Amino acid sequence: MQASDSLTTALQTLIEAGELAGATTLVWKAGRVMHSGAVGVRDVAAGLPLERNTIFRIASLTKPITSTVALMLCEEG
Repeated sequence: MQASDSLTTALQTLIEAGELAGATTLVWKAGRVMHSGAVGVRDVAAGLPLERNTIFRIASLTKPITSTVALMLCEEG
């Protein structure tokens, strides 16, 4: 079994356990795409499948996490 198959199997296991709705993956090595795939659904209610070209809404969480940690450190003194 190749590493990419292991990755897909691990993600599929999480999806079947209800831990994850879906995921897209890309493994790039030495300037080449070694693996690209999509598993699961992009819309749980509608059951629409996730595709490699599905567009995701993402947000940067660095600032809220950093400010929370800074406030926790201030609280500790």
